[in-house]
Formats: sequence, C-alpha cells, structure tokens
Amino acid sequence: VPEELRDESRIESDSFLIAGGLVSGKSIMSKPSDPTATDIADTTFGVGSELECGGLLAIPWQLLSWEVADALVNEGSYTKTWWRYDDGDWRNRTLQQVESEWWIRNGTSVVAACKDGPDSVVASLKNWLTVRGVDEIVLVDWSSKARLVDVITAGYPDILADSRIVFVTVAGQSDWEESVASNVAVLMASRSHVFKLGCDTLVAPDFLTMHQMEGDILYKASSEESSHIQSPDTAGLIYGKRVDLIAVNGYDERIVSFGYADEDLALRVKILRKVKLRPLNDTSFEPAPPGTGKGHRRFTVMNAGDPMAEEVEMTKNRFLVTQMGAAAWTIRKQSVLFNSKVKDMVADGRRIARTYELTAANAHLTFEEDIGDTAVEEASLKALRYVLQKLDAPVASTTGLTKDFLAKQVVYYSAQEDYATILGRLNGGCAARVLAMAILGT
Repeated sequence: VPEELRDESRIESDSFLIAGGLVSGKSIMSKPSDPTATDIADTTFGVGSELECGGLLAIPWQLLSWEVADALVNEGSYTKTWWRYDDGDWRNRTLQQVESEWWIRNGTSVVAACKDGPDSVVASLKNWLTVRGVDEIVLVDWSSKARLVDVITAGYPDILADSRIVFVTVAGQSDWEESVASNVAVLMASRSHVFKLGCDTLVAPDFLTMHQMEGDILYKASSEESSHIQSPDTAGLIYGKRVDLIAVNGYDERIVSFGYADEDLALRVKILRKVKLRPLNDTSFEPAPPGTGKGHRRFTVMNAGDPMAEEVEMTKNRFLVTQMGAAAWTIRKQSVLFNSKVKDMVADGRRIARTYELTAANAHLTFEEDIGDTAVEEASLKALRYVLQKLDAPVASTTGLTKDFLAKQVVYYSAQEDYATILGRLNGGCAARVLAMAILGT
C-alpha cells in the first residue's frame, strides 16, 4: 500500500481501489499528473501520464464511474465485462452499483462547492462543525485564485485539526461550473446521506435533528407546491440519500448558469427513485458574511445585479431542460470524470486532513451540443417573455424582439415605481379631450 495511504485515520475514512502490478510487456494504466502552464492555456482539463510497469494506482471508490464500479462489484454475475468486450450489452444492464456501495458508511456528509471567498468559507466551516450529527464535511475548491486549503492551513489550524473535513481541490478550471463542482462534492462524500449547501450558508446546530430522514424522502429548499422559481437566497440547499442523487446521475451538467439545477435534480429523484419531496425549514439557515462564492454565479441572459436576473436565468434553464427537446439527464449521460491525487497534510508529524487534488479528464456536455444554438437562444427569449408576462408588460406577447431589448424591458417593468410614464396629454378642445379619455379607458 502506498505510504500516503497507510495512515489509520485515512484508511478508516476512505476506501480505495488499488490496481496495477507487474504485467509483462508494457504499462497497463494511467495516473493523473499536474497540468502544465501550456496545458491550462489550451484547455481547462487535466492531463495524464503512464504508470510505469509494476506501479500501483489508487483511486477513491467514490470517484469511479458507475460503469466501472458496477462491473467490479458485480463481475461474478457477468460472463462479459465492458472493458474486455465491446459488445454494447453492458449499457442495457440495470444499475446495481449504487445499491451495493459497500464503501459508503452510515451518517451524514455536509458537502459544498466553492470558488474564492475565503472569509465566507471559513465562517461557514466553523458553523458546520458545530451542527449536531455531521460526520463529514466535503469542501470542493473549484480552482480558487488562492487555494482555500492553503488559506485555511496558514490561518486556521483549529479548523484543519478536525478529522471530519475533506478538502478537494479541482485544478485548471477557468470558469465556475456549479453543477459539475456540486457533483464532485456529492461523489466525494463517504456517508449515506448528504446535505448539500452553499459556501455562504450558516446552519442552526439542530438542523439535522429538525429534518429527520425517515423512509424515502428528499428535503429541498422550495416546497413541492411552490413555483418553479426558487428564491436565490435558498437555491442550492438539498438534503437526502447519496444513493438517490448518484442513481439519477446527479446535477445536470449541461446547466452552466445560475438556477434550476437543484429543482431539476429533486424532480428526477422524485420520479425515478420514488421519493417524497419535503421543504427545508427556511428559518434554520442564513447567509454568511459578504465575500461569498455568489459573485461567481453565471448569467447568460441578463447582467448580474439586474432586477429579476436570477428569475430569468432560472426560467431559461427550466425551459432548456423541459421544453426545448433536450434528452433526459440520466445515468447513461456522460458526466465529467476526474483524475485524482491523494495529498498529505502534516502538522507536528501527524496527518490531520484528507486532501485530494483532481483534474478533469473530459469536457462536460453542453445544451448547445445537445439541442443546438438556435434552441438555446429561443429558451432565453421565452424566459424573458415569461417574466415580462408575470410583470404584466404589454411587450410580453410581441414576437420578433431581440434578447437585449426584452432584457431592458424586464429591468424597466420590474422597477416601474422608479419611472414616470406619460399615458396621454389633454390638450386642445373637446374632441381632443374625448379622444384622450377613450385612450385612457375612462
């Protein structure tokens, strides 16, 4: 076993697939390596180098793709495994892997994906450690300018000393990909239940006891009966069984901008896993201090900070998923896979935190690739018209208007109290006044 895996606390907390050994003739598998400056300049994805003959590869079971884990766990049940025979039949097998994840232990993992905002992350970490019933905290750092693990190592050794924390740093990512980052956080959890929340969210100490996991249920930030539009302040909060999230392939990685990814995930879990949706108690959490990862929310229709920008973006993503002919996001869809390195964090001669460095092995699928640029643009226009209709704007039903014009109308009609609108002028004689009154509908 590699020396960095021998620490008792690490082995107790993480289960690794260790493969390799002496094979005559050639190297048999690859290992991750750090991307060079040239690699990062040309692509946001990591590179791999060959593992020398006789070497060993160790990778957390959580990071294995479901096909690999399914084949390894159930290999005795199959006469053919997918890496030996390319007969295509393995794609038609029922998903067994997520039902028999022996490497997952009972308990609750708090998981979060962050980019920058170290002050907010530190405040949140301190808070999460006080929540009763938390067995593990998985913090994914999505290529922050200053690595969050380094910031915490330098200034907050008390946080680092808690063995429940797992640091996962994803290297080489220039854009904030919240859905992909959230999937990494869920995958890296080693407990049976996950509570996924934002890096700017503080939770009451009795949060988990207030939300009992009884039977097949999933807690989410908005109630099942509410509008499809989630509150921006609570978007991103979800609490349920890890197996349910994995079985539906997690968050739809085609959603690259702010909003609707959590609602979509909850609906797929409800339908495909037959679970009941319950609303989270919204009095048991609050935003952390400023300096949060919210600044990295991506908007593709309106500008960040514009009135109704969040609602427009969430509506657009909902239309992309449900109304534009996109294929369903299921376990058969190709999600981003990652190469993994185990890193040691040592203080006073002892290992104190489990730390991983990941590099992406492939690009994520986009809606443009799935349904085309025209359909994506139409979803943006439909979202703007939908929000304008809610604002009772007369231009909502007008076709042929540009996205920029409609976006300006959303800003205008969402802040009408700040404008003075002239409806008519009562000038001239009696005929003019009668005409004006008719225009005004009086």
